[in-house]
Amino acid sequence: MPQREYEVGLALYKLDASTSGKVAHSTQSLSRAAWSHWALIFSRKGRSIRVELSPQLFSAPGMFVVKTPGPEKQQITYTISEHNYIDAYYFGTYFGDEYDLRRVARDHSMNGQVYSKTSNNCQHWAARYLDSLLEAEMVDLYEDEDADEVVDKIYDVVKEGSTSLKNKANKVITGTKILTGALLLAAIL
Repeated sequence: MPQREYEVGLALYKLDASTSGKVAHSTQSLSRAAWSHWALIFSRKGRSIRVELSPQLFSAPGMFVVKTPGPEKQQITYTISEHNYIDAYYFGTYFGDEYDLRRVARDHSMNGQVYSKTSNNCQHWAARYLDSLLEAEMVDLYEDEDADEVVDKIYDVVKEGSTSLKNKANKVITGTKILTGALLLAAIL
């Protein structure tokens, strides 16, 4: 298959109870990135490929609720789907073919691990996927402030200033859990 150029971007989605927890619609608010479901978008000639941690892991009524049948925990898997053009925060160009997009998703280091809403989630999956493409020199990042902001947001949410991507807890969710715990403790006392 010949190498092609695709625009690569980040799409942010809200999971909606009315769709049984599947990705419902785009939130398109970069400031809400930490609270959104993430998908990487590869677009070319009016067509988009959406690559993401599988939204079937989620269940209604919220975006951070995970289906857990019995005592089992959900293992991470991925979804690749084709669509008409998807509006996203585009930040670079991917050089390759669809086979490589599928191969990188199939070989993703998080696949098969247990999903965690705070430290092993769609944001981590998308950032590691992008990291794999960057390491293989398959993506050139745009050299402008908007692209820099998107890429910074991708890495800021999943790591805390380190130079290598680590699977750390999402700072916003962790902070919310600490605050909730403190409020519950204060209510009890």
